[in-house]
Amino acid sequence: MGFTKGLPISDDQALEAAISFEEKAYTAASVAATTTTGNRPLSETTKAYSRKLSEQVIELIKAGGIVAAASQDPQQCSGEVRLSTKSFGRDAATVAASALANVSATLTDVDISDIIAGRPEDEALDALRIISAALLPARLAWVNLSDNALGEKGVRAAGDLLSKQPALEALSLQNVGCSIHACRAVEELLQQTTSLSSLQLFNNMSDNQGALHIATVLAHSPHMADFRMASSRVGPSGGIALAKALTTGRHLVKLDISDNPMTAAVGPALAALVLVQPCLKILNVNDTSLTDKGAMAVAVALGNSSCQLEELEMALNEITPAGAKAVAAAVASKGGSLKRVNLRENELEDRGAVIIARGLAKAPGLVSIDLCGNQLKRVGAVAVAKAAANSCAGLTLLALDENTVSETGLDE
Repeated sequence: MGFTKGLPISDDQALEAAISFEEKAYTAASVAATTTTGNRPLSETTKAYSRKLSEQVIELIKAGGIVAAASQDPQQCSGEVRLSTKSFGRDAATVAASALANVSATLTDVDISDIIAGRPEDEALDALRIISAALLPARLAWVNLSDNALGEKGVRAAGDLLSKQPALEALSLQNVGCSIHACRAVEELLQQTTSLSSLQLFNNMSDNQGALHIATVLAHSPHMADFRMASSRVGPSGGIALAKALTTGRHLVKLDISDNPMTAAVGPALAALVLVQPCLKILNVNDTSLTDKGAMAVAVALGNSSCQLEELEMALNEITPAGAKAVAAAVASKGGSLKRVNLRENELEDRGAVIIARGLAKAPGLVSIDLCGNQLKRVGAVAVAKAAANSCAGLTLLALDENTVSETGLDE
């Protein structure tokens, strides 16, 4: 089929694909074979098996196979390559390397996320080395290594992608097992890189020490515009280090450090960072245990900053009525640009919600307001609803779930 389309697939690649396809088809058929009342007829199970096989073969043919790129005119390459979700062993990686070498002169963006799933460690590391080495001649600006079980060994196996790309602007290492040692490897490999404007880290086990290594990277990345280190077990000392390192530049547009136990201790450092970032549009500090003290520090800084903030995420921070005044003032001060406010699962209660409502009334551009799970009753819910109805003409979401609003309040 590939030959008739003018996109031949090598025997090795066909064999590897066939083995993978058969395993997936067999699994799909096995799942479909049973129902809650018994087994399906054998003919139906066979059809399910054949259908799954056919779907995968057609997908491979439509993609043209990796080999097609090897014979492609390099000048026809778009500058982007995506190998994501294709599990590469040594043989397949060698084929891919040949294709990548052919188009390396025009490559700028490479997505090699989730490319070693199910491979033994030695083979996975070899595949990463082979593909990384093939990309050496390219002048890459964007690299996505997410969803690979890297750890320190994997990071170092892909070292050529990190240490020998002087023009690298964006790097994604999300869900890669970026432990303390892996973060140290990232720091070492990126020590000569000063052009990063985007660094994405998520769902890793970096801890404070890992964050300190990443902070070193940020300290020599003055063009950083988009930084994420969410769900990475970063505590107070790590959070403070990250915030201080980010003050190196003045180009930050998006900051996401959500789901880390940073506590109120990080408040002053975050406040100092916010004050010197005139381009900041999105601030996500959800679930960082700021409490009133930390939230107030950040909110006051926002109110005094010149940024045109569009999204404020402060959910799950134990903010009470005591902290609501500063948050409301921040919302009001950014009312001309603010589009989204997320304060869900705090402890505002009615008194805090009434205070927040005053800030919402001065933010006519809001399209999304989330105050779910804030122990609101009729008074607080009605105050927020009235502020939104009277001031936010373009509002598409007002979330007040998980509050105890009476029927009278709902009617109002």
